[in-house]
Amino acid sequence: MEERRLTPFVADTIIAVGLFAMSIATMVDWAQWEFASFYSRESDWFAVVLVIGQTIPLMFRRRWPVTVMAVVLASFMIDRGLDYPNTIAGAGTLVALHAIGSELPPKRSLAIGVIVTAIAASFTMLGAAIYESVGIEDAIFIILTAMVALYLGREVRYRSERTKLLTQQAASAELEREQRAAEAVAEERARIARELHDVVAHQMVVMTVNAEGAARLAKDADPRVQEALETIKDAGHEGLAEMRRMVGLLREEGAAGDLAPQP
Repeated sequence: MEERRLTPFVADTIIAVGLFAMSIATMVDWAQWEFASFYSRESDWFAVVLVIGQTIPLMFRRRWPVTVMAVVLASFMIDRGLDYPNTIAGAGTLVALHAIGSELPPKRSLAIGVIVTAIAASFTMLGAAIYESVGIEDAIFIILTAMVALYLGREVRYRSERTKLLTQQAASAELEREQRAAEAVAEERARIARELHDVVAHQMVVMTVNAEGAARLAKDADPRVQEALETIKDAGHEGLAEMRRMVGLLREEGAAGDLAPQP
């Protein structure tokens, strides 16, 4: 039974919606903890909007990776800049960065990845100087996870391109093998045609010529002998015609062989 796989858009939609749902659950859960007051703001409707901005655009991360990266990063920076309670929605930046590595050419993905990492880390370090809830270790964590996400995305692209190359090489090798097999069959058919023409046809020509000569020498003989020799002669001519037709079928199409009647 053939395995059915999800399309990339459906898979990305599941990731985006799932991350959004977990972020909302995290947001609700944070409100029950005493150290939620550790942050400058409590979660409100705008915090939900920012969670949406960090998760839902991931549905289109393969189609518009740079645009999605910009939207997700901007939402993340606003969320952290307003010091809302932290949620798992921040992982959306890593998912978008993975798409940068997997969907863009290597040089471009590296440049964008470095810029995004530098912006996120610098912004986090600035937040560490302002907010008590942010520390330098957060910036280090962002740098490390961003590098891993970008590397994994680039690795996916490399393996995908490698698989395509191997598939093309296998198809090319299969086509070449079929061409060689066809050439070998054509050569064998031509060889058989030559042997039939050189051996069998020659003997039939000899038989027919001798029958015609015998018929001329025996013109005054018994009519039944004449009839037998005429039958042999006609059968020889018909056999030669049929032999040439069969040899023509065996020969490679377009090959010009020497199929002229023997002298």
